[in-house]
Parts: sequence; structure tokens; C-alpha cells
Amino acid sequence: ERAALLTDRARAQVRGYEIDGARRSLLAAAEIGRARGDGEILARAVLVMDGVSDFLWDPVGRSLAVEALAALPTADSDLRARLLAETVVMESWRMTPDSGPRSIAALEMAERVGDRGALVEALRARQFACSGPEGAEERLALGDRLLALGLDGDDDATLWGHLWRFDAYAQMGEIAAVATEVAAIEALAARMRSPLVRWHAMRSRATLDAAQGRFAA
Repeated sequence: ERAALLTDRARAQVRGYEIDGARRSLLAAAEIGRARGDGEILARAVLVMDGVSDFLWDPVGRSLAVEALAALPTADSDLRARLLAETVVMESWRMTPDSGPRSIAALEMAERVGDRGALVEALRARQFACSGPEGAEERLALGDRLLALGLDGDDDATLWGHLWRFDAYAQMGEIAAVATEVAAIEALAARMRSPLVRWHAMRSRATLDAAQGRFAA
């Protein structure tokens, strides 16, 4: 019960951008999981930081994810697929040669278990693994899949679908398509009223302005 409370507190801290506090809460929860030999407690603690880019947490979180994978049953599960995906995402600062195969394994497992959350995280891991210009076409397809998932009202999935497409089109030099994605991101920022989403909208618009020579803007 204490581990669950710590994990819930960390989730609230992440929502409030109190990342230092979230790290402390998650490490305390993880220590309980380790002491009990409970891989599920470890897994649920690690996954609180899904979607958060924090270079202080990523190496610690990746280590905990590997530990949780070793403690969980080896059969397919949503937790196992999500952890596999997280090990790739947390390496985004320095991709390793096996990041691609692990992202594919996570995506295939998520598709087999049919869990929506696991599928979203596995798509994100795959997007990270093929983030160079040579992966632009695949990332367009990944963005399309995420946009389809967002049709049920999931604004976060819709936002990331457009952001992935924006990045891919920018790498491909498709400026008209970039402008379409920027407009969609700005519409989401207006509706969601989140500082983070607003930041994405501003940096996307600035990229387009720079590409089209509107330096004063």
C-alpha cells in the first residue's frame, strides 16, 4: 500500500512539473519493490515517468526497468511490453545498436497483448529508434497510427502524432506539409491550455518561420 501511495504521489508530482520530488517518491517505491522481490511494484514505479524527458532520471529509470524485467514473468504482458519500450526511450540520449530490435520487440508484444497503453509507448520507442532522416517515412506511418488512436478523444496521442509527422516532414523538406502539422499543433495548444503543449507549438512555428526566412518572426 505504501508503494502504491508513493507511486500515486509521484504521478501527481510529474503532473505538477515537480520532477525532483517525483524522483524521490519513485526511488522510495522502487526500494519497497526491491525489498519484496516484487517486479510489478518496480515496473509501475518506472512507468510513471513515461513521456518525461529527464536526463537525471533516465539512467536510473533504465536500470530499474531492466531490474523489473528480470523480476517479471517472461510471458507476454502489457507491463513487459511497456518496460521494453521504456528501455529504448530512456536511451534517447545515446542510442545503442540493439535499440532498433528492442523497439520492434516491444511493438510486436504490445500488438499481441492488445493493450492500448503498451501500444502507445511501444510506438514512441519505435519513433525514437528511427529518429534520423532515414527513418522519416516510417515515422510518418507511426504518426498516423498514433493519430488513429487519438480519435477516441486522447489529445496527448493526437499531439504526439502531429509532432512526429512535423519532424518527419521537416527532415524530408516538405514545407507545405510541415505548415499543416504546425497549424494542427497550435490548435491543440489552444484547446489543451498546457504550458508544455504551448512550448511545442512555439518551437514548431519558429522552425517553420526560420525555414521560410521569416527571421524577424
